[in-house]
Amino acid sequence: METRYLKRGITSFLILLSVLFIINCSSDDSSGDNSIASNIIVTGEVTSFGEVNILSFSASQSIQVKGRDLVSNITISVSDNFEISLDNSSFSNDLVIGKDAANAENQTLYVRFAPSETAIGNLNGNISLERDSATTRLISLSGVGISNSPIINISNTSISFED
Repeated sequence: METRYLKRGITSFLILLSVLFIINCSSDDSSGDNSIASNIIVTGEVTSFGEVNILSFSASQSIQVKGRDLVSNITISVSDNFEISLDNSSFSNDLVIGKDAANAENQTLYVRFAPSETAIGNLNGNISLERDSATTRLISLSGVGISNSPIINISNTSISFED
């Protein structure tokens, strides 16, 4: 009788191990987070920048970027009406993080919303992080460009001067 319970226990244990093995082996990273596959790891998030006057800029937000076993630099670019920086002082539309710096430690990437003169209304964009032969990482951005100055359209179809 004890042998029967021992056989059931061993059978149950083996089934449990098989299920755990199958679950572990079937992990295909289909979660959409391809930070491991791309060797570019991004932590943090960027929320909507809200309403910002055109020809000015918002307060910056930041995320962390880290490389894992990179053999090439990370090239970062951002959509129009947004700007990025590594020092929260000098902003541009594209920059590069060297592979050695990225592999060594987290790099802080700052982003701000800077709507141009014609960028009125809801605006969306992306930060794109790329390296050779890696999946591009995209981070969504949004903001609303507003103008607190009136827009005046002038038409000069007829002008007359009289004495």
